[in-house]
Amino acid sequence: MTVESAGPDLADIPQFIRGCVERAGGAVESGPMGQLDVLLPPELESATGRAWVRLALSADGLEGGTEPAMLGSPFLDSLIAFAAGRGTVASGHLPAGRLKRKGIREEVERTVLFSNCRTRYEHDEADVMLSATTQFDFKVMFFSEERRERQYVVPVNLFSNQVQSLLAERLAGLTIESEPAAKLPEVGLVAIETAYQTACDALRRMVAAEAARQQVRVAQRFGVEFARISNYYGEVIAELERRRQRELRRAVEAAGKAALSHKIESAQRERERKLRELGETYGIRVRARLSSVRCLWQPKAFFKLLIDRGSSTRTLVLAYDGLLERLELPVCDSCRCETNRLWASPTAQLLCPKCAKP
Repeated sequence: MTVESAGPDLADIPQFIRGCVERAGGAVESGPMGQLDVLLPPELESATGRAWVRLALSADGLEGGTEPAMLGSPFLDSLIAFAAGRGTVASGHLPAGRLKRKGIREEVERTVLFSNCRTRYEHDEADVMLSATTQFDFKVMFFSEERRERQYVVPVNLFSNQVQSLLAERLAGLTIESEPAAKLPEVGLVAIETAYQTACDALRRMVAAEAARQQVRVAQRFGVEFARISNYYGEVIAELERRRQRELRRAVEAAGKAALSHKIESAQRERERKLRELGETYGIRVRARLSSVRCLWQPKAFFKLLIDRGSSTRTLVLAYDGLLERLELPVCDSCRCETNRLWASPTAQLLCPKCAKP
């Protein structure tokens, strides 16, 4: 199974052209034979050298004066490059939920186990700050004997660079405001490119699991078709073999014997070709593309925990999510995965049990 990024689908091309041109200040009208009459804004005139153009979306629509706008055409390549260099940024503000500013020490002691070190706290109260989560929406298409589409929502915490699966489950039912309820300082964020890579890694795992489930269903149908084709060509070849044996016994001329042998070989090759095509048809192929992104801001309670290991001391910043009502788990310094058990190395590295093993 491979996951590849893709540009606009064939069915999306008219919508993509219309949206891109109209957002840039142009106009699009439906023309004859499925063509599009387009008034290009100044920024896009360079793609054709004209302000007005009639676009052909298929080879059937190509005629005198039309501009091809199929995948791979110069016009569509220019439009994709134009859109890729621009775009919009969507953002919103999530509710704070039940924030905890006190009782943080008890929350940590209930949730996280530290070993081989001593912990202490700078302050008893947490600081409320704005933290960001980037929501990556992927459109994934599964191809086998039929096409299936599915939307995957992958939110990535820009403070911890961790996928927030619990938030993904609740996003549809949350009220997202366009403005913050109060002005708050912002916590440090990881680069959006780093978060995108985290989202892609998570998507591969989710898609692989879904493809495996689909493969089980597809394998059942494949088995039925495989048996049907094998039985059909098996009977054809067996009948040809019986005919050849009868003619051999009757000592027919050599030309007749050679003709039947050729038919048997042709039937065997045809059976192999059909079975090979069947395997390709029922194999799972996957294509994925990023359909939208938005940044979600949310107030969270942040506090510092001091980790003493011998003569070394380091500061660990933890966050409490009042919306999900949970302490965000710390991250292992080695594998970068969340963990509720941390072991301090002699250099004050904080490791999960798996990475702490010698």
